[in-house]
Amino acid sequence: MIVDMWMKRDVVVIDSGESITAAAALMANNSVRRLPVVDRRADGLHVMGIVTLGDIHRAYPSHVNPLAAAASGSFHSDVTVLKVMKRHPFTTAPEAPIEEPAQTMCRQKIGGLPVVQKELLVGIITESDIFRAFASILESPPGSVRITFNVARDEDIFGLLNRLASPRKVKVLSLISSRHHNTPVCVVRLAGGELDKLLDDIWKSGHQVVNVLRIH
Repeated sequence: MIVDMWMKRDVVVIDSGESITAAAALMANNSVRRLPVVDRRADGLHVMGIVTLGDIHRAYPSHVNPLAAAASGSFHSDVTVLKVMKRHPFTTAPEAPIEEPAQTMCRQKIGGLPVVQKELLVGIITESDIFRAFASILESPPGSVRITFNVARDEDIFGLLNRLASPRKVKVLSLISSRHHNTPVCVVRLAGGELDKLLDDIWKSGHQVVNVLRIH
């Protein structure tokens, strides 16, 4: 999966010269927590920075809720977005594997990245989009089984499952290699055929089954 499959294309943006009050209003009205700050040029939107709800909160007086104030029109600040935005934000590209922005967000402790192609803003991907992407990988149809079992390092997992599943007429829906407490594991989704017998076959093949989830 790549970023282009999960990013939001209709991005709410703001100019650097706008007030933080305007930024708070945009966030409140569009239910977003971050806004790419852009330079509007003839060829499109160029990313100058990003402003988050946290940046707005820190710029407001401590007793004022920016979103509530923006909705009621009870407070106005002349502080501009330029003064509080993060310059040169981390970005990603539409063709990037989905795990790349996920790793960047985790390492940098940020909740979203502008998506840039040929220096132009084309979308935004947030932690919610990442969650949806990875949840889709593990989504299973009713009647299927998801089995997590330990594997050896550099083991041919595809070969193992093909050898075990084919005689049982079990269909492999997806397979993911991961780690559990620093131990390599395989997470496989299976459907049809003799699932219980295949589970026994996995145990008998010398692989410890960590978890079995039956989807009803």
